[in-house]
Amino acid sequence: MKIGLMVILLFLGFSIDSQAQTYSFEILNQATQEPVPFAHIQVENELIGTVTDMKGRGTFSIPPEFSDKSIIVSFIGYKSLSVPVENLHSQKSNSLMIEESSTDLEEVQVIDIGMSPQEFINIALMKVDETFFTRKYQSSGLYNEQVIEDGDSTFFYSAKLIIESQGFNKAINKNRFIENDEAYLDEIVSKSGDQKYSIVEAAELVGFTLPYGDEGREEDSFISDFFVFKNNIEKVAFLENTKAYEGDWYFEKISKQEDKTVLKVSIGSKEGTYFSYWIDRDSYSITSMEGYFPYESSSSAHKMASYHPGSIRFRIDYFEVDGKSHLKQLRMTKESLIGEDPILGRKISQGNLTIENLSSKKVDKKQRVDARFVQKFLK
Repeated sequence: MKIGLMVILLFLGFSIDSQAQTYSFEILNQATQEPVPFAHIQVENELIGTVTDMKGRGTFSIPPEFSDKSIIVSFIGYKSLSVPVENLHSQKSNSLMIEESSTDLEEVQVIDIGMSPQEFINIALMKVDETFFTRKYQSSGLYNEQVIEDGDSTFFYSAKLIIESQGFNKAINKNRFIENDEAYLDEIVSKSGDQKYSIVEAAELVGFTLPYGDEGREEDSFISDFFVFKNNIEKVAFLENTKAYEGDWYFEKISKQEDKTVLKVSIGSKEGTYFSYWIDRDSYSITSMEGYFPYESSSSAHKMASYHPGSIRFRIDYFEVDGKSHLKQLRMTKESLIGEDPILGRKISQGNLTIENLSSKKVDKKQRVDARFVQKFLK
């Protein structure tokens, strides 16, 4: 009996110890104590980690096999911080402070690296198939979505997803005409509320006939737009960026990060359409992209253009694993107006995807993310 009990206890102990441990973080500026948004927290040389939100906070789980490693906290213009996993607290938030680099070059007025912004971008784009992981891979991720309608938070859900990524391979253009990613539902974590508006209801309010009818859509599924946008923006930004050869690109910022010099290269202005790459000066690796594409009224625009596609703001961050970049996090906000008068209705959809780890889990093709995701899995 005692032996049996011991076996059970040992088994239970093994089961508990073998589970991934979840850690919460708050990343602060050491001098000002202000939160640092978009800081990268990464288990060294692994895809495991997160990117902090606007309050400098982030949460992720670390499997037991990585307990002897360290996490690396890094951000442009700051010294990187290394903390052993064994020194982290699981019962409370880990408040970590990072120091601004004394060699930060942000205040430099004229940035001269011996080549034009266009030349710099084009070298980075030519090296996409060297700096990015180019083979197919599968990962698990956590997706959160919040909907705000007419100023009120009406709908929220959190879901675990399995993402099949094609990887980039510009040299042979293998994925130029196919989707970069396919996403499949693994588990609904939580859900609250219901949406007030949908594209079908918005069309009725402005007297617009949808060219293909409602196509069986009863609810807006922003998650579908989220992945379509992600796939399209990466194709345009990495594989088909003809605008990189023209236009008024400029070096917006230059910063040091340990032994790296990273440049922010931009086109447009913060008041209108805007797009930026963050690029490592030496390796030409693209670490982040961000942009804003506002809805612009025109005589040729149909009545639903302010609702779909609306105005889009986004940021994509990548982690390096074995010297190759992988998708780590995508934030996207879409602002929709029903007609051009906000009195008719205003809807803001905010999505955030954080890749948690590589995965070998078999996907259920019936769980694919598409335009009917909400009504299939959340009603």
